[in-house]
Amino acid sequence: MQIKKIISICILILLSCDIYANESNKVQQQKSHATQKLDIFTLDYIEYLENESAFYFTSLSENITFDNYDENGEVILPRNLQLIPDTVGNYKKDIYILNKEYRQRFMEATGIAETDTYYLYDYQNNQLTTYPISELEVIAIIDAYSMDEKPCKFENYYQFGFRLTSNQLPKALDPDSYQTLVYIGKENPFALQQITALDWKKIDNEDFPIISKTEIFSKFIQDSFNKTYQAKANGWNYYVQDHFSQEIDVNSAYYRQVVIKDQGEAILFNSEYAFNDEIIPAFLNDQHPEFQHKVQWSGRLFKNQPLVIFGFEWKSFGCPVIDFIDRSYKSLIIKCDNRH
Repeated sequence: MQIKKIISICILILLSCDIYANESNKVQQQKSHATQKLDIFTLDYIEYLENESAFYFTSLSENITFDNYDENGEVILPRNLQLIPDTVGNYKKDIYILNKEYRQRFMEATGIAETDTYYLYDYQNNQLTTYPISELEVIAIIDAYSMDEKPCKFENYYQFGFRLTSNQLPKALDPDSYQTLVYIGKENPFALQQITALDWKKIDNEDFPIISKTEIFSKFIQDSFNKTYQAKANGWNYYVQDHFSQEIDVNSAYYRQVVIKDQGEAILFNSEYAFNDEIIPAFLNDQHPEFQHKVQWSGRLFKNQPLVIFGFEWKSFGCPVIDFIDRSYKSLIIKCDNRH
């Protein structure tokens, strides 16, 4: 009887461990799944089209599959989905309005429904504006880097998405600040809790938290000098340390480290940014009088997600990134359709 009892206890312990492991895996999968499904887009100002008044535009081309692949995963050639109402492979116009069946093809290609909502969030003013998808115009516009390619052979020379006019935007919105995010779907993902602009104050270099740096930093450590800044938000201390090199450019940092510490001095976040010709350091808030827009922000941006921090780099290639302060969550890349 005693042996049976011991065996039963062991089985219960093993089952408990298995249940715990499964639940832990589920939580991690949910975290990854939740952030991966969150498609956030930009609102762009379009003024390069000939004979066309400027307007605002959100491209969904990144959600459309244009390419055919062989068995090795190599692109054979772009395929035409016939989303543009014109002769296939002979696209001459800068802009096409997608009506009726072409609009429906676009909806199917992007997975959007006419009953969905376009959510425009101005996080500077904590203002959310919504538009029924059924009332927004769907267009295709020639990409800026394909202007000299007309007539175009393939549809992926165009960007496909929704057009908004200045009259459709809220009066308080400053489109030039680019402090907006767009989501398209059934429910609003934004927490609508005012996120905070990080107001930096210069501090002594010695006050920056002592954290080991990578080989990126050590490459130029011999001739480098530093500038260190601190901000306070969400009950935490935020630190930035920029590293400059006499060898590279004394006016532009080649390396940046960002650290967040809670009130108990525990490290919550530690991230490093290396800069080059394609990625440059974003201006720090309040440190460049000639640049008035706030760039670095932190706080609760999304529902059921950890707090975020973003705005430390500008990219010529690629799109902006939103980092979650909980590093078990993957960074969120904003879909900006950057084809540069």
